[in-house]
Amino acid sequence: MKKIIVGTPVKLSHVLIGMIVVVLLSLFLTGFGYQAWWLFLIVLILGVFVTLPTCFNPYWQISSENITITRGAS
Repeated sequence: MKKIIVGTPVKLSHVLIGMIVVVLLSLFLTGFGYQAWWLFLIVLILGVFVTLPTCFNPYWQISSENITITRGAS
């Protein structure tokens, strides 16, 4: 049975690249250690909550028997 996928499933590489970019951007915005560590954590957490959900988009799996929509990371 052949399945057609409409949309893009979650790719671990996209999540890892996104996390690396967020960490580097957080380090850049806080001066690579010249600011307080708690400020770095605040910027990091905000960055993760803003960018990480963009990696998890719903997609459809279409087969001859049914259509399944997959939401989130599964």
